[in-house]
Order: sequence, then structure tokens, then C-alpha cells
Amino acid sequence: SGDLSVHIDENLNLSSTSFPEFSNPVIEVIGASFLTTSSFAFLYSHSAESELYLARTSNGGASYAVGSLGTQSGSERSKIRFSSFDSDNVYFTRGHQAYFTTDGGVSWASLPVTLPVSSIRSLAFVDSTTGFATFKDSGNYSIYKTLNGGSTWNPTTLADQSKELFVVMRSNSDGWALEYDGSKIYGTSDGFNTYTTYNFSGLTLKDISIYGSSAYFSGTSGFLGVASNPQSPPSTFQTTPVVDWTSIAP
Repeated sequence: SGDLSVHIDENLNLSSTSFPEFSNPVIEVIGASFLTTSSFAFLYSHSAESELYLARTSNGGASYAVGSLGTQSGSERSKIRFSSFDSDNVYFTRGHQAYFTTDGGVSWASLPVTLPVSSIRSLAFVDSTTGFATFKDSGNYSIYKTLNGGSTWNPTTLADQSKELFVVMRSNSDGWALEYDGSKIYGTSDGFNTYTTYNFSGLTLKDISIYGSSAYFSGTSGFLGVASNPQSPPSTFQTTPVVDWTSIAP
């Protein structure tokens, strides 16, 4: 057994979420998506080169349903971004491919992407038809939107950025994008038709995740932050002791 992650609530109180012992020790957790404190999912494996699994629970970890994603190499795992809008509908990106399940990981399908892009860097679906993704093309990053489950994608106004973007959405209109290894967070209230830029000078941003109605983000120098209104500046807090937060799973 062991800790899955540090859980961060709306008031930035920290607590750990643990999972029971599986048939083999879990040595690597790839990513986690919390819907509520009792309903969440995570990707895990038993070794760096072994099969990758999706575990999901609706009772706070008392029991899990597990599905296999097949073998994923270490280099492929480093490119995985993971999201879900309920415990059955889960998406993840891996390099230039994206996959989804509608049955909690029992079966998987490729997400159709017809754009001539080199990679999909993040993915955020709010329901089975509406989703947002960061595509990399010619060295720059742009956020695209789909209204038909990924069959076609259209660019938003947040485009041609030199820094990698991680996108999260709490609805089909409200969301945020974080500039990975940069200092900017972008907030939108109209699906990135327009957006507001918030610059955190001196802070190197690392990750962002949605939980409930708020987005939580992390960075170096011990900073955590929370954004509740895309049209208002997010708040930042410095943790003690000062540690670098390279990932976050609220």
C-alpha cells in the first residue's frame, strides 16, 4: 500500500489519499484525476516497462475497478496527460496520439485527430462531444476545440505560443491554460474565443488541475495557487517548507 497523491482542498489544506494493496506493489503512478473526494481515477504500473492500468473508485478507495491500457514504455509515459469528466469517461494523450474509454478502462479507442500536428500535449473534455486540446505544430503550441467528440478540431484565439500549454476546463466556456515552465496563466469565460493573461513574474509554473469549480496550479519556489474565476487574477500561496511542486492532483 502507499500514498496515491497529496490532496489539496479549496482552502489549500493538504492531506494524503491512499489506496489499498493491489496484487503486486504499485511503484509508479502516472497521473490522477479527482472528481470528488470519493470519486477519482489514476493510472499506475508495477514497473517502469510493464503494463499500464487505469484504476477508478467511487467510494474513496474502499474498492476499485481496474482496466488495462497495455504496455507503455518509459519514453511514452513521460508524454502522458490524463483527464476525465466522470469515472467512466477518461482521456489521455501520448505523443501524437490520444485515447479514450467510456466504460472506465474496460475498452479503449483512439481519438480521431486529422490535423497535421506533431503532438497532442493536453486534453480536456467537458462531456462526450465538447473538448479542448493543446496541439504542437512547427514548434509552437495552440489550443483547439472540438464540438463532435474529436472528429474535427478548430483553433481558438490562444495560438502560436512558444511555451507548452496545459489546458483545463470546468465547463464548455470556463477554463484556464497554464504555460509550462513559464510564468503565465490564461483564463477564459467563452471557450478561448477571448482570454485574459495573468503573469506571475519570478514563478516557474509546472502543472494545473481542475477540481470542482476551481483550478489549482503549482510551480517552483514552493508556490501553489488557486483560480476560481477566469476573469479574476488567481491567488498564490507559498508552502512551508519551501518545496518545488512539479505536479498537482487536487
